[in-house]
Amino acid sequence: MSRAAPALLCVAASALAMALSPRASLAARDTRPLVLHVGDSFVGAGFAPALKPRFDKLGVAYKSTAFTAAYTTTLIRQVKLDSLITTLKPKLVIVTIGANEMAMPVPEQHAHAVKNITKLISQVPCVWALPPRWNDKETGILAIMKREAAPCRVHDPSSYERDIARGPDKIHPSEKGGAMWAERFFTWLMKDKAEGQMPWDPPAPKAEEASK
Repeated sequence: MSRAAPALLCVAASALAMALSPRASLAARDTRPLVLHVGDSFVGAGFAPALKPRFDKLGVAYKSTAFTAAYTTTLIRQVKLDSLITTLKPKLVIVTIGANEMAMPVPEQHAHAVKNITKLISQVPCVWALPPRWNDKETGILAIMKREAAPCRVHDPSSYERDIARGPDKIHPSEKGGAMWAERFFTWLMKDKAEGQMPWDPPAPKAEEASK
């Protein structure tokens, strides 16, 4: 072995030690406030990819976690929602769920699960971002989520859902459709916000209210 080899090994070892040190790990950690988005496959259907850059522009980190076969009755366990909230300490939690439950015969059977999700996410500011209906035979799960959402806010895309372009399966939004959904949702989320307010802040008081 040449004389230079031990020196090179020392340099490599020092670099590795620095990379693995807690200080280096902390430096690489994203310290921006976080928005957590959980749900079913509709989250990734153009929706989350189009939302992330919008939050980035605000200086806000955005993390989405979703499962294709997710239901209101399974979501908490599948995404380990209680652990995510405790560990990540999000400033805002968004839930998009229900696409797999639109045609269920007795949607009221899942009301308790909706209540459980709301109870958990309402530890912080929260939003139910309802999925756009893909089935004209939707039997009532969306109404149940609206009913059980408080104190979370609810975004309902029903006024424009027929304009959302769908993918080949005619169910999930396409990339273009998801981008449209994200634009409408984000505009709604930031509506009536004063300059400098964040998505989790309550809307700024209107002029007549502020003058009272």
